[in-house]
Amino acid sequence: MWERSDRSDGSSREVRSSRSRRKVRSGRWRREFLASGAAAAAATTLPLVAGCLGRTADALRLSAYERESLPDSVLVADPTAPTARFAIDYPDHYKRDRYRRLIRTGSMTALNYALTYTYEFGSETREAARFVVDDAGTDEDDGATYYRVHIEDQRTVEREWWEFYLDLVDDPPADAEGVTPPVESLSEADRRIVDAALGAVYADRNPPIDVGGDAFGTRGPLYHELLDADESALVPDPPFEYVRSNDRWFAAHAERGTATPTETTHSVEPVASTRADFEDRVRSTLIGTDLSPGSLPDEGADVVRTAVRTPFYEEELPMSAALRSVMERLGAGEHLPADDAFELGIEFDHLFATVDGSVYEFDLSVQP
Repeated sequence: MWERSDRSDGSSREVRSSRSRRKVRSGRWRREFLASGAAAAAATTLPLVAGCLGRTADALRLSAYERESLPDSVLVADPTAPTARFAIDYPDHYKRDRYRRLIRTGSMTALNYALTYTYEFGSETREAARFVVDDAGTDEDDGATYYRVHIEDQRTVEREWWEFYLDLVDDPPADAEGVTPPVESLSEADRRIVDAALGAVYADRNPPIDVGGDAFGTRGPLYHELLDADESALVPDPPFEYVRSNDRWFAAHAERGTATPTETTHSVEPVASTRADFEDRVRSTLIGTDLSPGSLPDEGADVVRTAVRTPFYEEELPMSAALRSVMERLGAGEHLPADDAFELGIEFDHLFATVDGSVYEFDLSVQP
């Protein structure tokens, strides 16, 4: 049995309409990966392994991430956990309302907020497996209903909103006066907006980002539908001219313009009525194969062992027969491009397999 290292994981006008085949850029799974001391001992005679320098050609990298509880990792059990793609997140009560509406009516629409997403898989676009649960007033093992979430429609819409942003000033006037956060005279909501604007320019870095010439809606926090601009002291005219942070000066601006958030309509499909059935459904849906020792030829087993025991397995193009055999077992074989068609940005992820009884997610990416 292989030794494994520990890993941790206003008004609107429709602009463009499409079905759920568009990629949602936010909400992808966050993957935290820590290489243990076993990585140094796992170097083998494979073509290229983790940390190899001086590559002269594009390379293929296979990474493996242990999923200790796969069902929990795809279950959105806490309605407040997903975040909106805004600098200021939606309040928890709104998220709970959206969650309940989805389960109660089978449909829910929101702006810049999604409970699942699509991802690119080679030349295809696939929908990630995400689930919600209605367990109000029931025992977890008797009567809770689990649903898979789908994206029914997704489109870009226009909204007339306010944006507050901070413009980096290299040489402020000699008589300039500014405020230093936290600005106690502001409401708690407005202090959060100022903090978000500082975050948008990375004010704690040296140098920070100059966003003054960037497009509307990308420079600082937007007053979306759950932020009341009429109650804010920052619009239409901020009560101060400059903000000081980290020995830097920023001019405070508020501007009204046209934002283009993404409107997503979700639907749900009931899949299980008990926790045990839900776990079985997740495993049967996602886990495609077993890659334990003895289930692959020696060369393919070496590829998997290196991906599991070290930060990643890597080899130069063209793809070896060993790596191709692993990808075929993972169900990606027919989607692999020709060796001369691999380009930066091509990725094959959301590939699940068991290795020595543990569940891993595999990810093949193209490296420069």
